[in-house]
Amino acid sequence: MPLFPIPKAILIKYEHKLPILSNKEYNSYLKMIGKCLNLRFNLTSHVARKTAGTLWLNEGISLDVVSKMLGHKNI
Repeated sequence: MPLFPIPKAILIKYEHKLPILSNKEYNSYLKMIGKCLNLRFNLTSHVARKTAGTLWLNEGISLDVVSKMLGHKNI
């Protein structure tokens, strides 16, 4: 599968074994990013999922496809 240069370099750096963060660690990093951006709300993985779903729907991706990408069993 073709990759852009930066993601490819990251995969090579980690020998194709990316570190796995717990949800708590991931949300902690997102919170720090939100503070750096002066966001008025806490940035979390849940907020990111909802935002991604909304953006995909606004781009015209069907509800069925968005539902599957988000891991929902049904619409």
